Amino acid sequence: MADYTELKGLKVKYLDSDPSPGTAGDVWYNTTTAQLKSFLATTAFSASSPVLTARSYGGSAGTQTANVFFGGEIYPNPNASTEEYDGTGWASSNNMNLGRGSIGGFGTQTAAVAVAGTHPAPSDRVANVEEYNGSSWTAGENYPASAINSNGSGTLTAGIQMGGSTTATQDASNEYDGTDWTAGGDMNSARDAFMTATQGTQTATLAAGGGPAGANCETYDGSSWTEVGNFPVACGNNKGGGTQTNAVSYGGEPPGGVPAGVEAYTWDGTSWTASANMAKHRIQLAGSGTATAALAISGVQPGLISDTEEWHNTFTVVTAGAWASGGDINTARDNLGGAGTQTAGLVFGGDKPGPASGSPSNESEEYDGSSWTEGSNLNTSRSGLGGAGTQTAGLGFGGYTYPNGRSVASEEYNGSSWTEGSNLNQSRANLGGLGIQTAAIAYGGRDASSPPNSYDNTESYDGSSWTALPTLNQALQFAPTSGGGTTTAAVVTTATGSPLTDYTEEYNGSAWSDAGKKGTARYNVGGAGTQTAFLAFGGGPNRTDTEEYDGTSWATRPSLATGRGKGAGGGTSASAFYAGGASPDKANTEEFTAETSAATAKTIDFD
Repeated sequence: MADYTELKGLKVKYLDSDPSPGTAGDVWYNTTTAQLKSFLATTAFSASSPVLTARSYGGSAGTQTANVFFGGEIYPNPNASTEEYDGTGWASSNNMNLGRGSIGGFGTQTAAVAVAGTHPAPSDRVANVEEYNGSSWTAGENYPASAINSNGSGTLTAGIQMGGSTTATQDASNEYDGTDWTAGGDMNSARDAFMTATQGTQTATLAAGGGPAGANCETYDGSSWTEVGNFPVACGNNKGGGTQTNAVSYGGEPPGGVPAGVEAYTWDGTSWTASANMAKHRIQLAGSGTATAALAISGVQPGLISDTEEWHNTFTVVTAGAWASGGDINTARDNLGGAGTQTAGLVFGGDKPGPASGSPSNESEEYDGSSWTEGSNLNTSRSGLGGAGTQTAGLGFGGYTYPNGRSVASEEYNGSSWTEGSNLNQSRANLGGLGIQTAAIAYGGRDASSPPNSYDNTESYDGSSWTALPTLNQALQFAPTSGGGTTTAAVVTTATGSPLTDYTEEYNGSAWSDAGKKGTARYNVGGAGTQTAFLAFGGGPNRTDTEEYDGTSWATRPSLATGRGKGAGGGTSASAFYAGGASPDKANTEEFTAETSAATAKTIDFD
């Protein structure tokens, strides 16, 4: 029997730890675990965070961890929105100067080119070109043709744009040097709405599929196009990424417009191979990236969808971030306080549903990561109260005491019972809280007047007494559990007014300062985390939105399964829980786990 060296011409390496990331087909012996291992390549799409504005026929440039999504249409209107992706979620950036659908482009997240498209209606073609520097758009030299559904690859200073439709489908390609367009070689087949190797170059790129050629694929060498292996099936409106010799194509539709759009094919420079499909079919999507890590963005299914999917072709298994169902709290309610973590959570107080609505609760419950257990009751029944701390060192303060009262009471929880602590300096309800039992902040809220007055007051608790702090820049209410961090590095967020205006503020231990606004304005938001890694979820009215703050800006994260505000949340930005809420009052709990990845290996243990 032949040994491995004879079969492969390679030796099995002896290593004291597993290599990372390794190469598909690598074989090694781990001397620490006494195991023979090999890396197995995997292909898969995983769901990621939604875009802020769903649209069709948008443009995309960059990679899976640094992408920009621009333009598109919300039929029949062109859109100017720009969003950036950091590998986990989307954040809003400055709009294009001219909104356009059926737009083409190429480049990177910080040096992108948007080419031609439709404005103001699907039948009107324009030649406008804009360049993006990572924050704003400036006009570039017009494209040689007013075209829709053209596509490109390369960089801002060495790119190529090809195909598309003017009054008829085009075979022309044009090269861009960052200033001027010059004619390149003509393709062998005229085409529009097709996939290109988005990481290709001006002298080595790939165009695949599209209409009306369908299955036809071509490569460019800087002067001429050459026919290469066809797709297994004809398709158009497909997207993808990669290089001339290593690429992936996904989505789109076959001739006749039958909604397929889940298929993915990988290209090795010679032929296409069917691979893992997308979770959702979609056409008119945007997308770019590499052959091993690409994005499928928004599109139509058949209505507009905001979904993002990540393509992976590696030996790393990616588990997408997501909310999952946890155990129900024993008493459905809203406006409750929360503290703790996903595996050691605490909720208390709240407003009972149904006929009991308007009768605040004194119940508290503890969570172990799977189920809720009744704990000792609060000494004062109330709802709309603030919370901070942990399951065994919790703090609840303020809140409603019906019919019209606002509480100053604060109580401490030791894991078995609640004890009266020092009172707040100001009675209020619908306030927010953050920190730990011996170093907490209470902020915002409102009084009992009609209509109620919102507060900008903040106070800190040191485990024995409350002390007034500098005021917020904006009076905030409807803010239970929507803050995170410490008494020297905090972040709080909510929205007020009509129409809603979003507010986020940071505290550095001495003053509050305005910070970046969430992509979606909402009040009664749940929250978990720190000043530089804070997760805000849900909110009124009945929102499912989840966003994460990195200390500078907000980006989308996977949405809740059930839209609600006034729930209790806790944990970290990577591992959070959200329990209860309205409307109607709910008992369900959802648990958030951030995206994770791990190298996979086939293992044979000889011991």
